[in-house]
Amino acid sequence: MHHINISDYRNDQAVRQLLVLAAEPANEQELEALLDECENLQVLVQAAATGQIVALAAYRHSDEYALCVEYLAVDGSHEHQGLICARNCQVGMG
Repeated sequence: MHHINISDYRNDQAVRQLLVLAAEPANEQELEALLDECENLQVLVQAAATGQIVALAAYRHSDEYALCVEYLAVDGSHEHQGLICARNCQVGMG
């Protein structure tokens, strides 16, 4: 998993689809507003062997010791492959 700058991925179809799964925006305008909101969040992604992004977590630091996950999605074809596991996932702080 690694962090991305969402502004570099605004037109990435995989990222857009994952945000649709996470937040269910009603239309393109709401999806664009969601992308704008994610510019103020930390975004962590997991890519498949092909390089395509298959999981996304957008979060913010709620205090010095905690994170608040705002959006979380895993591509359906990768759901049961251990991508999201709280005890094995380490988020870099800094």
